Amino acid sequence: MYIKSILIRFALKDAKGAMTPMVPGATYSWEDAPDNLTDTVKMGKTPYWEAIRSLMYASIATRPDIAFTVSTLSQFLKNPGIAHWEAVK
Repeated sequence: MYIKSILIRFALKDAKGAMTPMVPGATYSWEDAPDNLTDTVKMGKTPYWEAIRSLMYASIATRPDIAFTVSTLSQFLKNPGIAHWEAVK
């Protein structure tokens, strides 16, 4: 039920499921962070921090299989990029 509430909260109710919590071989870095004002403003409007917080709780309470992915993506809380947000979704 908690996972469903996360999907509804972030308007991902109709999102396609995946077999793995992270794209195999994917790497994320600070180079994926916004490098211009337009992208920075766009990412400032996304609920990245809130999504990561919700997923951290889920990884501790019910879904330990997503812990590595959540940990990896939480490194970019200060300045997430579009690639980071797409990985969260």
